[in-house]
Amino acid sequence: MIIVTGMPRAGTTLMMHMIQSAGIPVYGHPDTMETENAILLPEQTDWLSEVEGAVKVLNIGKHYPPPGDYKLIWMKRDLDEQARSTKKYMEQLRHQPAMKGWKSRYKKRIMLGTREGLNKCRELGDTHIQRFEAVLDGNVTALADFLNVDSELLLKPIESRSHRCATDFLEKKYYSGVWK
Repeated sequence: MIIVTGMPRAGTTLMMHMIQSAGIPVYGHPDTMETENAILLPEQTDWLSEVEGAVKVLNIGKHYPPPGDYKLIWMKRDLDEQARSTKKYMEQLRHQPAMKGWKSRYKKRIMLGTREGLNKCRELGDTHIQRFEAVLDGNVTALADFLNVDSELLLKPIESRSHRCATDFLEKKYYSGVWK
């Protein structure tokens, strides 16, 4: 099983679409790639037996799976960029501007959630979990090797997105090597 995780607005949905385009089944809603079951972790885990392929689990520090054989992809994004994306998303959702001081509060929440998540991933153990950290540096070839898929298939969802996500940008800057 592949678990795609990270904090909100870090690129987890894009990663799930990339994985799906490479022919790996995904568990979750076709648009958001999320499942309500993920927030039931760690208390309810029986639904994990239904997962064939990949599942998206946000905030893995609080919603973590039991120890098992997983490939874990941790999505990481520049903190300022992630905060701006969240602000834009929340303003669209609420139809009102962000409150004063939003950026520092959000960045603290992201840093805390990231620290909790990484600590929980380490607690799950290195014996069975293979980890890959996806960041805005590196190349998609390492991700393709990690998932044992064709890198060209991973790029298909990006080709129709904005200029920031054009294929040449992704190949030069999107994914880095294995997380140690």
